[in-house]
Amino acid sequence: MALSAGALLAGGARRAQAADDTARFYGAWIAIFELNGQMVVVESIHDGSGYKNYVRLPNGGSTPAGGGSFSASNGKWTATAAAPDDTGTYTFADDYTAVCTNAAGQTVHWLRLDVAPPTGVTPPNYTQSMTAFLGAANAGATWAMNEIGDLYDYGLGVSRNYQLAMSWYQRAAAGGDGCAMNQIGHSYESGQGVARGYQQAMAWYQKAAAARSDMGMYSAGLIYYNGIGVAKDYKQAMVWFQRAAAGQSVGSVNAMNAIGILYQYGDGVAVDYQQAMAWFQKAAAAESAAAMEHLGYLYLNGKGVPADRNKAIVWYRASAAAGDAPSQQWLQQNGLL
Repeated sequence: MALSAGALLAGGARRAQAADDTARFYGAWIAIFELNGQMVVVESIHDGSGYKNYVRLPNGGSTPAGGGSFSASNGKWTATAAAPDDTGTYTFADDYTAVCTNAAGQTVHWLRLDVAPPTGVTPPNYTQSMTAFLGAANAGATWAMNEIGDLYDYGLGVSRNYQLAMSWYQRAAAGGDGCAMNQIGHSYESGQGVARGYQQAMAWYQKAAAARSDMGMYSAGLIYYNGIGVAKDYKQAMVWFQRAAAGQSVGSVNAMNAIGILYQYGDGVAVDYQQAMAWFQKAAAAESAAAMEHLGYLYLNGKGVPADRNKAIVWYRASAAAGDAPSQQWLQQNGLL
């Protein structure tokens, strides 16, 4: 993860206090930031061998961007990289969000990817990850229980098994892990590993929210936004999205984008492109590929801002590099890839 970047989000996150958090970084992470006037999308792969960085390209490919050893303990990290990216501090907003600051005080907001890496990116050694997570889980670390659940949920390094994923999420939830509570809610909503039950899903999302999970708050908002098991209610959705947006985890990022959508389309509020633009900019600064796509659309069509095709292209390219399919399609259709 040792790359320089401008400040994005900092402060307020829960500081990890473990004597050795290196394994907690195992897996794939993504960050998006401005570097030398360009939006850069970086994926960082961590496992027992250290880390490898890749810069994502708008066409879905990637190019290597360095790597080396990495360790993290007691809120401080070190890496074999050039100064000031050789050391710094870190905090975890939740199990999926890490805020890392280098020795120069530059901060990057990293989001965990629980999916297979794109073409051209070497995946983490999930067998090593499972071993490390099992050791931490047996020592009582709920984040590790949640990670094991994710490995089974997404079939990373193991055969996909929703029932085993649920059992690990339940163990983590019993220990108070809000991310795991949200995952249990998602399992009930999707019917993966359990019988589909929307009331149970909402109950678990609310438990996650009570445990200060921004993703739980966002998920509860989506229930109202989409009218899943309840009457569609955009105003209630806004209430939950605003609660989630006040945090700084991946759930907060999603909620910022959702609020922008409500203002863009006038769902439960008056259409307000300037408000939409403001919320999309907040979400884009915190690594939301969807928000970048929306910014591209607003600049292209002059909604809330003067029409500016060049700015639109910048945002569409950043969104495409972060994996947004509609942005990749737009670039292809316009001969920009």
